[in-house]
Amino acid sequence: MRKSTSSRKTFGFTSCGDILAKLERELARLDTARTLEEAADHATNAAITAWHLSEWAWAALRKGGVIGKGFGWANKGEFQNWVTTEGCTELQHCEMLANSFKHLGHDPCANDYDYDCDSDLTPQPGPAIVEWTNSRGEKVSRANSMGEPVYFTSGHGLKWWVTEGDKKYLASELFVKVVEFWRGFLDRYAIG
Repeated sequence: MRKSTSSRKTFGFTSCGDILAKLERELARLDTARTLEEAADHATNAAITAWHLSEWAWAALRKGGVIGKGFGWANKGEFQNWVTTEGCTELQHCEMLANSFKHLGHDPCANDYDYDCDSDLTPQPGPAIVEWTNSRGEKVSRANSMGEPVYFTSGHGLKWWVTEGDKKYLASELFVKVVEFWRGFLDRYAIG
């Protein structure tokens, strides 16, 4: 049975170009997230979308008759292995993040690396008094007497990191590399 990519079954997405544009929108939303939860939502959506683009690209290559014309990919598994090992190693993170999300966590295979996702934003227990100096040099303070956690979100505090062993990658930078790979790949093989 052949799977349909009818726009009625995919919220109007019908091509690799549509999926790449969705990935780019998620990356833009990640960069402008106002809460840690928003950043987590967009990082998760970006990882899932980036990984699923491998399925859309494989289907487009098959539909376009490219497979079998000197390519070393006999099936989708071989293609996805090439994508994550030679094409764009950052997609390994997206694959594991997408599968972790789908399967309620990640049970690593023999060839997987250990990874983790964390953020710079650590809640501080309330109540709290936050003090700073304004642009006129005046001391200013704000009290949170409610006993709720206090999140310090000024500057670039809403960043998610992917940690692999002793390496730490800023998630948004990882996704930028993935977008650049997919943009180049789709252009190279004239996939719209």
